Amino acid sequence: SKVILPTQFNTRKDLSIDRPAKEFSNISENIIDHLSSIPGAKIQITIEIHAEVKDGIEKNKQRTLIENANTLGFKDTDLS
Repeated sequence: SKVILPTQFNTRKDLSIDRPAKEFSNISENIIDHLSSIPGAKIQITIEIHAEVKDGIEKNKQRTLIENANTLGFKDTDLS
């Protein structure tokens, strides 16, 4: 009988705010590169950013965040 192999891989990780680029580089090298080497693999990478600011986000910072998120192609950007 044929062995049934899994057809999906999903995982989540909170990145350190101190070194997100280094952590993402490690993720890319150790997970994404392996998935990319599988013929026919369709890979989706999603980045979510959640921030709470106790004293609120100043207007000039709000504008910068919204503009940068839009420029970088983020979707569903929201201030509340």
